[in-house]
Amino acid sequence: MSTIVFQKGKCLNCDTPISTGILCSTCTPPAPTKTVLLREVMISEMQEGDSGFTEEYAVFEADSQLFLIGSARIAPQSEGYKTTRVRLRKGRFEVDSQTIDRDDIWLGWPNMGEETKFFVAKLV
Repeated sequence: MSTIVFQKGKCLNCDTPISTGILCSTCTPPAPTKTVLLREVMISEMQEGDSGFTEEYAVFEADSQLFLIGSARIAPQSEGYKTTRVRLRKGRFEVDSQTIDRDDIWLGWPNMGEETKFFVAKLV
């Protein structure tokens, strides 16, 4: 069993002298600029770093790929039927596999208008 030794006034990572906290400014990771949406938006309106919850019906599999329906709404918190977590990271939509059962993913293209946008997603 290893022991962690911490000296007051020094960075826990590199031993640089500090006045407050446990890490110096160099070792402190940057705070994320965005993590969760502040209001409900459509999937097509999400920006890099946004995450939120949508209904299971917004996720479907067609042509051996996972897709999201762009007109589906994303809420900041899980509520009601909005239990599937979606995140836009590095230009790609990610669906949290812990929040949707594989059997609940619709197979085949949904019957929607031609103007509806669909986005490729990945189950993570």
